[in-house]
Amino acid sequence: MAELASNSSTEEIFREFDIKYKDIHGYIAACICTFGIISNSCNIYILTSKELRNSSTNILLVAIAIFDLLTETVYLPFTIYFHILTETSKDYGHSLGWVRYALITIFIQTISHAISMWMTVALATFRYIFVCKHTLAQKLCTVRRAYICVVLVAVATLALCIPYMLCYEIGPTPSSFQHNVTHLWITQTKMCTKNDGVLETFTFLIAGGVLKTGACVVLLFFTITLVVALYKVKQKREAIQQKQQSKSKEREHNRTTVMLIAVVLSFGIAELPQGILVLACTGNDWFFKEVYRYLGDILDTITLFNTSFNFVLYTTMSQKFRDTFYIKLIRPVKRILPCVNKQYQDVRQTDEDWQLTKNATKLVTPSATAEELRNPSNLTVTTEVTLANSENPKEPDSKTTLF
Repeated sequence: MAELASNSSTEEIFREFDIKYKDIHGYIAACICTFGIISNSCNIYILTSKELRNSSTNILLVAIAIFDLLTETVYLPFTIYFHILTETSKDYGHSLGWVRYALITIFIQTISHAISMWMTVALATFRYIFVCKHTLAQKLCTVRRAYICVVLVAVATLALCIPYMLCYEIGPTPSSFQHNVTHLWITQTKMCTKNDGVLETFTFLIAGGVLKTGACVVLLFFTITLVVALYKVKQKREAIQQKQQSKSKEREHNRTTVMLIAVVLSFGIAELPQGILVLACTGNDWFFKEVYRYLGDILDTITLFNTSFNFVLYTTMSQKFRDTFYIKLIRPVKRILPCVNKQYQDVRQTDEDWQLTKNATKLVTPSATAEELRNPSNLTVTTEVTLANSENPKEPDSKTTLF
């Protein structure tokens, strides 16, 4: 009796949380999706530019951005309709078209996010080879092998998701409030429920054990390995005196590795708890009905946030990404928008006038008059070369890869 009361209390807690969160989930998810669509589009545009596309690491980052973009693109209409305009209930009486779209969204979101996760594992593997097996990197981590890796990961993950897609279909479900009334909604297939739900159990094992928890365990291994490698490199650098140029290159290499570790950790932190929850549902109907089904919206929010976060990591941790972002996107916008361009030109002109006066002051003789200082063109020394250089700031080398 006490156990039944405890189970009822647990379900009540999660049901109440689900009801309260549903009121705001649609708006939060729509904002995250909008930001994610924009940010991942920027990632794809920048990383596929002529200067940056010839890098195996960038190719994997582009693949991750593409599948994250796909996840957010299909989810945005879904959350606007089912969470803001209507509700995710079989009793609402949704049209066949929207029920089909809901099923397609579930399939695409599951597959694309799983591919993105294992693409992150491939990224960690490539970085591990770069850092710990440097002699093999030129042979194994080529652009061609990166493309092959993208295709293999996508095909393998799609194959693992086939059992999941065989478990659900659209069918009539009885109304919860009206007798002898049915509505179209997503239901389990007969294949999924027969033989004591063997296919359903297998699906939970694949989704929770392989696609999520398995990927997180592999990511954790590579993260620890890379952190240890960075620590050893730091000790070696402190023990051995190196030239300034090699120090600079090594620091850039380490910053890239730290940034990619941050990308890997963000996936692991977001996905490992979900993988454990899915595994807990395997053969445990009580946990699925009383706990997991009430966490669907919050888990979707965590997944969407994770797919949108990489752009923030790139811009905050990579100088090369910021430089390319400015050249490819910010500078053209400043040229197109007259008000922004005028403001930019005014600030730039003020800086140039200050630099001109500063240079002239340094080169002028002590007997120079105040009029000459206010009018640097009257001085015998000119600073046209300095101004010419300031008007054409040096851009990154076109052959330099981003990471």
